[in-house]
Amino acid sequence: MNTVTSQKQDAISSSPEGFVATEERARERWAPVDAAILIVGAFVTVALSVRLLPMLVDDSFIYLRIASNIGSGQGWSYNPGEVGNAATSTTFTLLVTALGAVMGYSEWTLATAYGLSLYALAALQFIAWRREGRARALVLAVGAAGGMRMLDSFGMEAALLMAFVSATALSYRARGDAPLTGVLAGLTALTRPEGIFVLGLLGLIELVTRRRLAWRSALTAALVAVPWLVFARWYFGAAVSQTGEVKALQRHLGWWATQPDFIVYFVKQARFPWLTLPLAAGGIWLALRDVKQGNSFAVLCIGFGVAQVVGYQLLDAPTGYHWYCVPGNVAVDLSILLLGSWVVTTVARRLALSPILTAGATVLLLVPMVRLGMVPVSRLPAEYRLAGEYRAVGEWVRAHGEPGDTLAATEIGYLGWYSGLRILDIHGLVHPSALPWLRQHNLHWWWDAGERPQYIVIHEPPWHGEPGSTDSWPAPLSAGFFRQYRKAFRTESLHVFELGLPTQ
Repeated sequence: MNTVTSQKQDAISSSPEGFVATEERARERWAPVDAAILIVGAFVTVALSVRLLPMLVDDSFIYLRIASNIGSGQGWSYNPGEVGNAATSTTFTLLVTALGAVMGYSEWTLATAYGLSLYALAALQFIAWRREGRARALVLAVGAAGGMRMLDSFGMEAALLMAFVSATALSYRARGDAPLTGVLAGLTALTRPEGIFVLGLLGLIELVTRRRLAWRSALTAALVAVPWLVFARWYFGAAVSQTGEVKALQRHLGWWATQPDFIVYFVKQARFPWLTLPLAAGGIWLALRDVKQGNSFAVLCIGFGVAQVVGYQLLDAPTGYHWYCVPGNVAVDLSILLLGSWVVTTVARRLALSPILTAGATVLLLVPMVRLGMVPVSRLPAEYRLAGEYRAVGEWVRAHGEPGDTLAATEIGYLGWYSGLRILDIHGLVHPSALPWLRQHNLHWWWDAGERPQYIVIHEPPWHGEPGSTDSWPAPLSAGFFRQYRKAFRTESLHVFELGLPTQ
């Protein structure tokens, strides 16, 4: 009788409907210590956000400026009065806007938005893995949220993207093809365009394992995402932000054209790729095995990262934007930790080790991960090298410029926020009018178009696209620029040139 009952229970738990019941049983086994772990995690996230505040990525201030303009009634724009969408992530922009309406618009708004996203990612991963054991859940949650590129991307939408991927995967595991799953998949797609991959992956799993289409998820995802796409096409003139269009061109412009392919750039991040990637392959095998047993969570989270890396390679994405590597890094980290925890559990079962020893050995998996270079929990990213100088230049320009002046620069995050002036983005991220010029590999497009901003920030030595850059500005053109502009202010690495300043 017991054998029959056991067989029935196994059959139920391996069925799609049975996983809902398994989820219920897992929730019933939760203890106060689980809540304590989540509470401690919240405090750790707050402390980490404060520690990382000086390392906010330059591009994150683009989100802050757009959110501030929305909050002040000036519309979804980077330069007030200029139509254009420079925000790659719709949901992250809305999150920063909502937080700014409550707490004001400042660096702390970005830190809070990222901290909430990071905590949501860690908490969702812990909840998803909790039924596999508390120690395993803790290790995998840290692995997903504490990776090198995740922390280096502080202030960007990377953590929110992976939180929505995790939420979608958790919903699909619990409910299958359901409206909530589709809503979360739609929000994932609005967080970054490649977020649509998660819908494709769960649709593939639904087709292979259950021989049916995931039409409920697809329909509700469309109901979430399509209205924004229609609005963006009508209001901005393009469904996709121009940042995406510009970056699709960058791979063949200036410095980016000299860099390796995206997949090579991604692989070289690992300290020991010859070891890291085979270990990750073992974890991927375990994730695929879980799908056969009715558990799709791991394969959706890991598969999304793999699909993103492959997609970026096929789309010829530019390197240098380290937050592009976050989904792939999360996939690698989860795969390796999934394999390691499986080995620990298997060995512990064979040796009949106590639960405490097994849990301790599982947590210790984070130590070799530090050495592999994918989860550097022992150190924090180095301070963003030019952040202080950008801030100083922006504040100087704000003090000396007039409200109607324009500032031109290649990096426009800190400079745009702290100067408060209209910004001319030399790389064209916020100017739809730049696209025809950039398609012709013309990085001095704004000069040719007759733009003469009051201030221009040039690095030492000049970056591609800046006057004086030998790889993008012909010598006669640079000479013409320096006849009209004179140096007005400088820091260690930056020079501010002002239009019509008399020669001293």
